[in-house]
Amino acid sequence: MEKYIIMLIICSVAMSAFAVIFIALTPLLSKRYTAKSLYYAWLVIVIGFIIPFRFHLDTGLIKVDVPHPVVEHIVSGEEQMPDDKLIVTKAVPEKNLVNIVYQLAVWLWSIGTIAFIAINCMKHYRFIKTINRWSEEVTSQEMLNILQELRAELKISQQVKLKVCSSIASPMTTGFIHPVILLPATNYTADEQLFILKHELVHYKRKDLWYKALLFLATAIHWFNPIVYLMARAIEVQCEISCDEEVLKNIDFTKRLQYSETIIAAIKTQSSMRTAFSTNFYGGKETMKKRIFSIMDTTKKKIGIFILCFALAGTIGVEMVFAVNDSNNNNISIVKQEVITLSDSNDGTIKQSSDGGKTWTDYEPYNDEAEFEWYTYDEYKKWLDNTKIELQQLVETKAIGWTSSKGEFTWTQEIMDESIEMYEKILQEIKDGARVSKTKIIDQWVENKEDGERLFSSSLFSMTSSNADSQALIGAVIDGKDGENINIGPYETLEELLSAANEYLEDEVEAKRLSKTEASEIYQKVESEECVIRVGAATRLQAEKLYKQLTDK
Repeated sequence: MEKYIIMLIICSVAMSAFAVIFIALTPLLSKRYTAKSLYYAWLVIVIGFIIPFRFHLDTGLIKVDVPHPVVEHIVSGEEQMPDDKLIVTKAVPEKNLVNIVYQLAVWLWSIGTIAFIAINCMKHYRFIKTINRWSEEVTSQEMLNILQELRAELKISQQVKLKVCSSIASPMTTGFIHPVILLPATNYTADEQLFILKHELVHYKRKDLWYKALLFLATAIHWFNPIVYLMARAIEVQCEISCDEEVLKNIDFTKRLQYSETIIAAIKTQSSMRTAFSTNFYGGKETMKKRIFSIMDTTKKKIGIFILCFALAGTIGVEMVFAVNDSNNNNISIVKQEVITLSDSNDGTIKQSSDGGKTWTDYEPYNDEAEFEWYTYDEYKKWLDNTKIELQQLVETKAIGWTSSKGEFTWTQEIMDESIEMYEKILQEIKDGARVSKTKIIDQWVENKEDGERLFSSSLFSMTSSNADSQALIGAVIDGKDGENINIGPYETLEELLSAANEYLEDEVEAKRLSKTEASEIYQKVESEECVIRVGAATRLQAEKLYKQLTDK
């Protein structure tokens, strides 16, 4: 969602710039190109506002840095789920603030969009309710005949209702599926009736209500942008002018003058009752002035193929000006840990900070061979072979697992195959020269032998200040003489488990419930992990819950 908000803002800024340019060019373009061309060129721009995603070049005139959370790759021998290999962390503490800002932006935009849509839908509902109450169908046969003749002339096959409503003062059309032309309670002459009805039928034939719906959607998405409202106003004006142009096609000057008088008459009875989903014959005095100038302009104009191409090219290409510098193009990356080292010349001590100098710790020389034990190819392959058997047992018994991303889940063949595929990739990495440490409940290091670069990787079960209760548990389930399973554990390490198993077996031998040979065989099974269950989870409570579910089976 954060990416959508970023793209939405970029789209809003870029498209607003292009819309302002188009508005500025409209007076000049209207002298050479038809109003219809300009009207549909605006439709391309409206769609550009609705769809924020575009093709972006790697370079641009304006660089936009987009911060992202860092996703680190985890390499561990004990983790069993592919999802456990991904932990979202922050590269620097300030990224927490970035996420908070993103979340606030998402909530603010969502609330504004919902409120905008709700308010306008409520207005439209009240409008429809009012006209249904105060309107009645036209009974004048003369007017109905004019309507039928115009429908035939414009090749409109669908039935269009004609009603008179005392609550409105300007002709309009409403209804996406069942169109209704609404007329105010005014005595129009035959010529005025002809002009008005043809004007509204042209609106219907061109699907202007659907056009207005797209404009409404663009305005709802970009409710925070004042340029969008300016654009909506410009489109409304162009809609009426282009409709006038269609009505007056091949009409002489005298008829144009009569049509202008019809429009001027509407000014005297202007109405504030409007809705986003209806046409409006009267659009304000300034709009009327532009319409009359356009009506009286008999200059022959071109069909604006160039205008449509210009709008399309601008809509697609305008955002290429912005080059989004996405610092996290890949979903998975291995990140270095930035450490500041400070040496004291007085006593020779060295201190280090990994949080930009906020806290310091004494420097301890790192000896990876002393602290870590690395897998050989054969060792990891042997571990993987044993793991495949264990995973198959989990699938067969429908054991319960847990990961930070999936939460609690039941082992299936599909999940097992995903896990094995991931482990086989790690095995191949070891073969290619990568170094993978054996499982420890501490932070781990992965070293590339080719260039010697040491990369930091935080384990899922690392004991850190922010996740101090993360835990991996190990226990053993052995067969008792009475057929019941005996559970030993869980403990945090194999050493603790072996110690507890040894004490239990010694007690059993002393109580003469087991012989020394039987006890020795059981101990060897525990030591070889033949009867051992390992679980891991984000918290000890989750790990204990998961371990209990497994042993109860």
